[in-house]
Amino acid sequence: MIPLLALLACNRDDDTVTDDVVDTSDTLTTGGTGTTIDDTGGSTRPTAETGGPIDDGACGEVQAVLDAQCTRCHGVSALGQLDLRALGALEGVESHQVPGMLLFAPGDRDGSYAWRKLLGDHAAVGGSGQAMPPNGALDPTDLETIGTWIDDGATCTPAPPLEGEPDPNALDQDALFVCSGAPSSSQARLRRLDDVEWRSTIGQRFDAPAASNPLGAPSQARFSTYPKDVGMDAATLDLYLNLAHYGGGPWTAQYPEPEYSRQHQPQADSSLRCMFNDPVPSASCIDNYLTAFLEGGAIYRPPTAAELARLHAFTDDALAHEQSEGWTRRETLVHVTTAAWLTVPALFASELGDGTVDANGRTRLTDWEHARLISNLIDDRALGSQGVFRWGLGPYNSYTEPIEGSMPDLQAAAADGSIRNPAVAGALLRQYAAGRDPARVDTYLDWGDSRRLQGRAEEWMASRLDRFFLEWFEVEDFPIVFKDRPEATSAYENGPDVYGIRNSYDNLQDGYYGHEPTLLQQFEDTIARIVVDDQDVLRELLTTQEFFLASTTRDANSSISSSTSYTNRPYGLTTDVGDASAADRWVTLPATERAGMLTHPAWLSTHGDAFEDGPSMVARGHWIREHLLCETVPPLEFVTVPALLAPTDGTKTARERVDESIEGRNECMVCHQSMNSLGRPFEIYNHAGFLRADDHGHAPNGSTTIDNAPDPSLNGTWPDAIALTQAMADSDYVKRCFVRQTFRFAQGREDAADDACAVRDLRADFDAAGGDVRALLTAVAAHPSFVLRREAP
Repeated sequence: MIPLLALLACNRDDDTVTDDVVDTSDTLTTGGTGTTIDDTGGSTRPTAETGGPIDDGACGEVQAVLDAQCTRCHGVSALGQLDLRALGALEGVESHQVPGMLLFAPGDRDGSYAWRKLLGDHAAVGGSGQAMPPNGALDPTDLETIGTWIDDGATCTPAPPLEGEPDPNALDQDALFVCSGAPSSSQARLRRLDDVEWRSTIGQRFDAPAASNPLGAPSQARFSTYPKDVGMDAATLDLYLNLAHYGGGPWTAQYPEPEYSRQHQPQADSSLRCMFNDPVPSASCIDNYLTAFLEGGAIYRPPTAAELARLHAFTDDALAHEQSEGWTRRETLVHVTTAAWLTVPALFASELGDGTVDANGRTRLTDWEHARLISNLIDDRALGSQGVFRWGLGPYNSYTEPIEGSMPDLQAAAADGSIRNPAVAGALLRQYAAGRDPARVDTYLDWGDSRRLQGRAEEWMASRLDRFFLEWFEVEDFPIVFKDRPEATSAYENGPDVYGIRNSYDNLQDGYYGHEPTLLQQFEDTIARIVVDDQDVLRELLTTQEFFLASTTRDANSSISSSTSYTNRPYGLTTDVGDASAADRWVTLPATERAGMLTHPAWLSTHGDAFEDGPSMVARGHWIREHLLCETVPPLEFVTVPALLAPTDGTKTARERVDESIEGRNECMVCHQSMNSLGRPFEIYNHAGFLRADDHGHAPNGSTTIDNAPDPSLNGTWPDAIALTQAMADSDYVKRCFVRQTFRFAQGREDAADDACAVRDLRADFDAAGGDVRALLTAVAAHPSFVLRREAP
């Protein structure tokens, strides 16, 4: 058997692979404080080596009390911008609630705001919120331990900084947008392809076996573009080996086996046929084939001489085995192409730079690295990846891409160096990011069915840009969310069409019947039009009344009409949606009922409970707090009380159940104060996104009072979701948060304090372009933080 893993050592021009790529460590790290779990099963508290305040004196005793009672919320999550894990770091720190008053005033417990919060009389000094801890007063002994420590000077032995990833949502957003003039850059890295990117790049459909690959992004990552701590461990490699042959399968013959997608260059390039047909291919034939394959089917850039030589040597060995073992040529080329797809350059996109260091210690991306990064910014397919065969649909002799592969103009800019010109790079990004196309060629990879295409809008977004919005709105799970009686409390409850409505709702999730778009595809197409129109995109996302719907007439009177004729009901429509053209599927909904994507049934349902009287407001408010306001709600692992509503008897509204179970309990409100008031306006909709008509004998009620928004303009009383989303569309704070979310996705990492100049510049470019998202992405792709790299500290 040929040692396919031999080429795993192929990393740029070196013959080694670093430990960053293959990690077989038995040591796990958990928690923001750097607690470790080793193979003996033991665990250790932070030490002077691992970080954290270790002090055996009074400070250590106080820290132990805080660790037991406070740091679940005021720790990694830094609720209220307060991190109590390191007392030594709080010397001289003022309260955010009472500026000018120290948290711990040396020698003066009554002048210490933290002490007043612990006593519960903080309002007397101008404080706000509830007493701490929220689940009841401290034990008197613990309280006196803290008081005595303050009276004795509130001193701690200086400790090393805490380890663990800082929470970017704990940053002061106002301060983050103030640039100090520090030079911008990002860390040099290798970024592993994720599962969608890999199967799309190799031309495999979403329902193909290759889609079930093990390369998925970590579930805890904010966005799928985050490569941190993503490598190729032994377990992942073992699973990947079962599917790696799909990577180069289309290059094993002019007409490959049906399990592989038929692709343009391997089929149409006559210069490759000597490799497919000649009993003994010449050296020049092998080099020509391998060069074409590496550039158009594996690493998507011209190979270096060393890379080509290594794969050529491997191919010679494979051809020798062909003669001795009786392999077919296809079997031989499966070995060769699979070996290439086991190398670092194929599985990991390089962002290491050209090696020329400037005065600030930064190196520029190579032209091909820059082009690949731009392509990955907007599309799941690497530039140069081959078009797939779709008979009668593909615009290039039935192939979806020209023979040069995807984004040929971007490839040309990398080849001639013009990619370094920001105007050129920006124009190419706009060209490939979004547009209008009645044929919707962008869907051919996954569908390739003209009947499906008839139901889609003309506007499209490249797949990675589309993923940004799906991941930011967190709606990817809509197809699998369970909803009990989706029509409950709506105008259709107990009506004659209830079973048709339920059947149609199920079909909106999985699209099994007919060929109209699912609810998630309608969500995508609605956003695509907003992006393509380029008019104050964020505002439109939060206020649009134009939604793209599935036709209700296309399958009328057919055997499947029960599953297709009521797909308009989640939007509150009873009038038919036509099917003559895409224009027939665009509907303007009443301004009193819908405003923006947060009132779209797909978002409401994904962030809704399974039952109509469940705590949907909590999940919806949680999303707004973290995704539109860039603040953090402590995660569930920090919850120490039963996170359940009181049992329902079917007579109470969701508001009543939440009020009775949560609002009166301080131990709950320490977290729920960040969510409930923001989610309550959406109670005019039920758990599945239907507009409520009657809420258990009451008129639907979306009123709320917000008093803890980081933007004062959002504090106040709002009648419903329509009014609140309009206010958020007007908020400069929300706009800056959106810029940060875009920056995070595009950069593939969290923003940090030293990104202040970058986010300030991007916000200015976004404003100057009238809120055009493609202009924002263009600004990202041209910024030093995107094109310059620094070595890891």
